[in-house]
Amino acid sequence: MTTPDTGETPEDAVRVAAYAAAALGVPGLLHPGIDEAGLGAIWLTMVTTIAKRCGTSLSSAASGKTVAAALSSVAVFSLGAKVLNWAMMGILIVIPGVAIPAAAAMNAGLNVIFTCRLGRECIERFSDPDFANADLVHFGRRLIAKPSRSELADIRRVLVGDNSSLKKARLGVRRVSN
Repeated sequence: MTTPDTGETPEDAVRVAAYAAAALGVPGLLHPGIDEAGLGAIWLTMVTTIAKRCGTSLSSAASGKTVAAALSSVAVFSLGAKVLNWAMMGILIVIPGVAIPAAAAMNAGLNVIFTCRLGRECIERFSDPDFANADLVHFGRRLIAKPSRSELADIRRVLVGDNSSLKKARLGVRRVSN
């Protein structure tokens, strides 16, 4: 499914959001509030764009609730990651110049994983002809699972512009039951 006027797909919205989320890796590491606020804005834009490109009518309130649910789902995991990031900063004393890039890369990687997962969930749900706003409560469940090798490979493909894994989700190949 593409937007008639631009030719852009829902998968393109996920890729753009994933790059933006990755860019938050450094500033988000230095100030955690930037990470959450930035992800909230990125995810809100991505969710509404995917809904529009999938032809789903989604109110601003429903979009906001979706993002709030997604952010709250990853909040505990994110808090643990922030603690780990700051612990890595302690390594700076022992090995200067290694900890900050490693922690920033980990933060950026987690942002990309969560963004791609939310994007995939949105594409699956919004492409379903039986979608109802009540389905939004199920978004958070899959966001915090440990990533598999195939999921990491899918994310790499999304980042380089190969949307095949997300298109399969839209076509129902990876349909998830509630």
